[in-house]
Amino acid sequence: MTTDRQQKIERRAYEIWERHGRPHGREQEHWQEAEAEIAREEAAAKPAKPEKAAAPKAKPVKATTPSTATPSKTTGAASVSAASAVIASSPSTGASKGAKASKSVAKSSKKKA
Repeated sequence: MTTDRQQKIERRAYEIWERHGRPHGREQEHWQEAEAEIAREEAAAKPAKPEKAAAPKAKPVKATTPSTATPSKTTGAASVSAASAVIASSPSTGASKGAKASKSVAKSSKKKA
């Protein structure tokens, strides 16, 4: 009993024989040509093996944010200005105490900077 593959080759060899004009004495040549064609078709039908990964992916680097503990000079000056405005406008402190407080806030911010 012939296998399915052998039957395919036999049919293909017959098709090749007909294509070539049905010559006598070239059965072996047609059979080999049919085997080669079937083998190429089977190889093309097989799924390709997955390739191995070349290198592992690099881990993403987290972005760092500047620390809020160290204010910039612009932020420091703005906060000193805002603090003196609040102290000066406060009704319970009075004008002279507000001026002294703003000077002490300015001195402390200069020491930090």
